[in-house]
Parts: sequence; structure tokens; C-alpha cells
Amino acid sequence: MRQNESGETAWYRIAVLGLLLTVCVLATYYFHFVLKMEVVFTHFFYVPIILAGLWWSRRGIAMGVFLALLLLGSHVVSPLETPFGADLARAFMFVVVGAVVGLLNERRLALEAELRAYSKTLEQRTSQLEERTADLEQANIHLLEMDRLKSIFLASMSHELRTPLNSIIGFTGILLQGLAGELNEEQRKQLTMVRDSSRHLLSLINDLLDISKIEAGKARLSLREFGLGDVAREVMGSFAPLASRKGLEICGDIPAGITLYSDQRRLKQVLMNLVGNAVKFTDQGGVKIAARTLEEDGMLEVRVTDTGIGIEDEDMRRIFEPFQQIDMSLTKKYEGTGLGLYLTRKLVFLLGGDISARSECGKGSEFTFTLPLICEEEVE
Repeated sequence: MRQNESGETAWYRIAVLGLLLTVCVLATYYFHFVLKMEVVFTHFFYVPIILAGLWWSRRGIAMGVFLALLLLGSHVVSPLETPFGADLARAFMFVVVGAVVGLLNERRLALEAELRAYSKTLEQRTSQLEERTADLEQANIHLLEMDRLKSIFLASMSHELRTPLNSIIGFTGILLQGLAGELNEEQRKQLTMVRDSSRHLLSLINDLLDISKIEAGKARLSLREFGLGDVAREVMGSFAPLASRKGLEICGDIPAGITLYSDQRRLKQVLMNLVGNAVKFTDQGGVKIAARTLEEDGMLEVRVTDTGIGIEDEDMRRIFEPFQQIDMSLTKKYEGTGLGLYLTRKLVFLLGGDISARSECGKGSEFTFTLPLICEEEVE
């Protein structure tokens, strides 16, 4: 029998057991006091109550618990003064124990059913999660393969992408020099815009190709011995005209005699990116390149410091990510692709070093990178 509410079930059972109790008590009273008969096996009258309790608690441990309590209760209440009192106590105990044990057993069965349903649902969810995990793994493998193929494609297209732009820049330069005839002011202005835009596009393509080569594992280091001071002076000389127009000072603090066995072109590219950013984002003050050797570690430490606009704390965590700039508004004051620092970090890692940055908004920034003084082997 199943009721919708556990409370209704309890009252229903108590009512049935109470009816059986009334019949049993009346039968006991009739035999003992009316007929004056000595009935030895008075428990016979409680068989219906016992059967009802066992039926409602028929599964699992509930039956054993009920019988144990039944036997124990019979001995506990037996010393009562009158046989009728003892029988009445036993009968009352049968009613309470039978109803409670049956109710608890029904609750246990309901919990077991809920647990089985939950376990089944959990198994289904686990199976779905495993399937989705497998799908995600396959998708990730596919994306990695597509990214690798993209990098290989861009790396292999180096000549085809650079050559047309170099031609445009070269022929534009010839026209601006007047070798093909004199130009009026408007023509010179338009050709200058073509040349500058071509150079900007070439710079972007070079950055993309360098990144693609590194990610595709096709980057090669050309190792040789060179002096750090020569590279630093070359870089500072490249940005001297722009710094002069902005009223900035570029200076270096590089001890003489620092030599490296590494890739000179890659190191120059790192310094060009860092110094170029420093000059671009600095309107007053200056830019400084400082270096020192960490002899105990066999490393070179280079710091590029500026007195520019600085970087907000929330922007610091993404400055080395691709296509990220500290000014991402629609009308950006500072031009750029957002690839410079990303490529710089790739190059520093390629050379066996590490790079970090610290900045204070409105007061400037400092980028520090370390490189081994001797690069052990070429990296492909």
C-alpha cells in the first residue's frame, strides 16, 4: 500500500493496528475475566498485529529490527502486576513499533529509489561529459593543426608577400628623388603617403612572418660573436631623428667590452621594438638603455626605460598578447598593430631568455629582458 504523504501513511497504519489491538484486548479480557480461563499462550491474540507490522516493514533490515524490539518489549513489560496489564502494554508496544518501523522502512525505500534515480542521472551526465570532453579534445587537436598549417603557410609566403611591397617602396623612392622627372608639391605629398603606408604594411607583414616562423618551428638563429654596445648605438641612431623632433633624449648606459655569442639581428630587433615603443609613447623626458652582466648566471640583463604615459595595472597582464595596445579606443592616438611586444617576447624566448615589465601610469615604463651571454646551440 502506498500513500502520497508519509503522515497519511502513518495515521492509516496506526488506525489499522489500533483496530487489531482493540480486537486482541477484548479477546484477552473475555478469556481472562469473563470465562475465567487461564490462557498460557496469550501472544496468539497478537498474531494479526505482528503480521501487519511485518507486512509494512517486509524488506531489508526493518523485519529483523521489528522482531528484536518485539521480543525485547515482551520481556520488559512482562513483570506488570496483572496479566491484562502486561498484555495491554505488549499490544500497545506492538502498535507503536509496527507503525514506526513500517514508516521508517518506507522512507528508506523511497530514499533508495531516489538514490538509484540520482545514480542513473549521474551516470548519464558522466557519459555526456566524457563525450563532450572527447569532442573538445578532437576540436583542440584540429585547431592546433590548423594553427600550425597557418604558420607554415605564412612562413612559406615570405618572399611572395615582401617582394611586391619592396618594389612599391623602391619605385616610389625613385619617383620622390626626381629620377623619373620633376614632381609638383601635391604629387610629392601623395607619393610620400604611398611610401609611408607601404613601409608600415611591410613592417606588419615582417612581424607576422617572424611570429609565424617561430610558431611553426622554422626560425633559425645565426649565431656569432658581437659587441652589445655596437648594436645599442645603431638602435639609438635609428630613432634619433624621431626623438629629436619630439624633444626627447636617447641615452645609453652600457659598460664597454660586453660581448655575446648570439643572433645579432634578433637582438637588434628586440631593442628596436622596445626603444620604438618607448619613443612612441613618450612626449617629454627621454629613453634610456642600460645593461649589465650577471656573471654568476652567465646572463646579460638589459633595461629599456622611458618617461612616457605608463601602463595601467589592468593592462599590464595583456601587453605581451597579440594585437593588444594600451590605447584600444576607436580613435587611437598612437598608431601600431599590437604585435611588437608579442613578437619581442617570442624573440627573447627564442634566444633563450626572459622578459618582464613594470610601469607606473603617468610616470613611465621599464622593460627588462635577460639573455645568455653564450647561446649554446642554434634553435630551429
